[in-house]
Amino acid sequence: MASLVIAVMKIMFLNYYFVKIFVVAAGFLWSTTSSIGFMGGLVQNEKKMLAVYPVFLFYLFLAWFVLVV
Repeated sequence: MASLVIAVMKIMFLNYYFVKIFVVAAGFLWSTTSSIGFMGGLVQNEKKMLAVYPVFLFYLFLAWFVLVV
């Protein structure tokens, strides 16, 4: 989540939409990969994707919200 906050702070004063997309996508990927590592250790290997999917959707919604607002 901190990576999306950093992305918001970086794009606050940018006027180029493509740069905003790149920064938010980098924050989204950083958040998602760190949560996959964390959630992967909490559940069994068979259920890893099932546990990570809601977290992926949560970060996707937050990244979209950061980009739009």
